[in-house]
Amino acid sequence: FAYRVTGDGKTVIRGGYGHFIEAQRGNLLSAAWAVEASDLALFTNTIANGKAALTFPYPFPSNLAQPGTQVFDLSSNLHYKDPFVQQWNFTIERDLGFQTGLRVSYDGSHGRNLGLTDNPDQVAANTVGFSTATKFAPYPLLNQIVEETNGGRSNYNALTVSVNKRLSKGIQFQTSYNFAKNLSNNAGYNPTTFAGSGGGQTTNYYDPNLDYGNVAFTRRNRFQTTFLYESPFSHSGNKYVNQIAGQWELAGVVLFQSGPFLTVVANGADPSGTNFVNIIGAGRADINSGVS
Repeated sequence: FAYRVTGDGKTVIRGGYGHFIEAQRGNLLSAAWAVEASDLALFTNTIANGKAALTFPYPFPSNLAQPGTQVFDLSSNLHYKDPFVQQWNFTIERDLGFQTGLRVSYDGSHGRNLGLTDNPDQVAANTVGFSTATKFAPYPLLNQIVEETNGGRSNYNALTVSVNKRLSKGIQFQTSYNFAKNLSNNAGYNPTTFAGSGGGQTTNYYDPNLDYGNVAFTRRNRFQTTFLYESPFSHSGNKYVNQIAGQWELAGVVLFQSGPFLTVVANGADPSGTNFVNIIGAGRADINSGVS
């Protein structure tokens, strides 16, 4: 919508709302097709007296179903829901005169049922260690189940103030400041890039919100100016001055922004007792209350 607040038309209020749904058919189809080829077995070969224990033509253990050696690589939640995003904005614009306008905007975006990749075979966080906890895993014959599911959420809120001067008297510029807060768990345990439609790998199958935090690529503070300045000598009465100093333009971009958010990981550590470091990768470091 748009509404003129004043009779002179110099102040305008604008706003909008949208609800967007996108079904992840590609991911779900690939997960369904992968069922027949999803049993990936991992075996450790040994060598004794110069001879390998597992050799061709049958390089497998006598017991193929060794506990904890199988990986079911790619499945999908039977009750998968379509992800959706709600977006809205509210803007006040004011003509300040001198070919200059002021705009103050609020933008919001909330996403729900976003894609995540988890492991339904993950043991719960414990203090007894993985070697003991794995005996109580939901599917003890499997080492991991790669599942595409829902559970991701995002919340973006931003305030933007901008001043725009149209070209007049040889100068134009646009200056803006943006304060943004973008939170999500969609990128998983180590959010360093944009998450794909399948989402990132969760830290904890039982609590996907454990990964909820700042999105790495959204800067909290951002100030930017672009400008164009035309040489005033272009309109000089002296043709020689016009030829030498005229028709010159100076343009530039000035940008100041806060740094990206970083995630600290603990290589080789398994404080949760879930063997996350060997199944998935180096997990996030622990946060100790009261310690900075």
